[in-house]
Amino acid sequence: MDARVMLQKKDNEKLTVLADKGFDTGSELKACAENNITTIVAVKKD
Repeated sequence: MDARVMLQKKDNEKLTVLADKGFDTGSELKACAENNITTIVAVKKD
């Protein structure tokens, strides 16, 4: 189920999420930005 539905948020309403280190790729962050989602995620250390 979509998080916006579960949280009863409108499509244009901004969300802020805390994400696992596995979601720090450019494509994941871009998808979040395009969907009005602010993402807080730690960067993986090599």
